[in-house]
Amino acid sequence: MREAATAEDTYRRALAVAPWHRNANLGLGRFLLRAGRAGEALPPLERALAVDPVLAPAAAARAEALFALGRD
Repeated sequence: MREAATAEDTYRRALAVAPWHRNANLGLGRFLLRAGRAGEALPPLERALAVDPVLAPAAAARAEALFALGRD
């Protein structure tokens, strides 16, 4: 569990410095999605797509989050 907290903290610290960093947003979104926190995953995934609208991994993760929330 400690590693998960560290990973989330690391993404959040990176985003505190560079809130529009596409890879940090993608990483946080995917992490939250894997942790079963789909609702929390959407904002960073949408920020990653705002920066790079053709970022396929972000689009796929966003679709997965929406599906998990019943909003497909």
